[in-house]
Amino acid sequence: MMCRLGISSEQACELLGLSQVEQQTLNLLQEQDPQE
Repeated sequence: MMCRLGISSEQACELLGLSQVEQQTLNLLQEQDPQE
């Protein structure tokens, strides 16, 4: 997902203004289904 943009998930979350809970959810999704 976010790694396609060439930035880390943390930077993407900051740009999108996601909350910590949403960041954790995103991290879990990436771990379960890596887009690389």
